[in-house]
Amino acid sequence: MSAWMCPPEHLSIVVDGIHLFDLDPGASKASTYATLHLENERSLRTRYGDPISDTHEGYEKLKTEVHPADIYMLTCSYRYQSCEHLGWPDSRASHMIEALLLKIGEAWGLDEEAAQTYAVEINGA
Repeated sequence: MSAWMCPPEHLSIVVDGIHLFDLDPGASKASTYATLHLENERSLRTRYGDPISDTHEGYEKLKTEVHPADIYMLTCSYRYQSCEHLGWPDSRASHMIEALLLKIGEAWGLDEEAAQTYAVEINGA
């Protein structure tokens, strides 16, 4: 498996989804972003060792609406990029990500297959 640091726009969309469903109660978006970034970095360090030449830019407020299927797919991607260290299953980030996928599924009837179908229809990819 190859892992990479999720870009700020990617993480920011996932953070917005987490906060939409209040899955990180009492935390700011910046704090949730930092938590996700740290777990992503831990995964890369486990996979590739030190150092990681990524800059931590922080949460970015989005300028456009994001379709729930895009949030779902980016959340799946983040999970895939961040799960390589032993602490992932018990991490706060992992719990938020799994809860977000369930909430998106409940709210919009999405699962990975439906989100991929949407992506193909919209993006032709």
